Amino acid sequence: MSPIPAPPASLLQSSASRARNRYQAWTPQRIRDLRYHLGWTQADLAAELAVRQATVSDWETGKFIPVRSLRRLLTDLAYRSGF
Repeated sequence: MSPIPAPPASLLQSSASRARNRYQAWTPQRIRDLRYHLGWTQADLAAELAVRQATVSDWETGKFIPVRSLRRLLTDLAYRSGF
């Protein structure tokens, strides 16, 4: 009988770890790409997320990263838009 192969590392991660990795994926370029995909301005995205336009600009330039709740909203928005 041959040994059972180890499962891929991705299956060994906890659900919290997988969620953390998914939300960390919101890089400045990915935020900008989502906005372009939607055909929106920074102001449009800011209005959808209930933040200031300057906040979106700060994310896209890498000055700040979105907090967890906003990363979740970005993920939901990306999913709904087919991004």
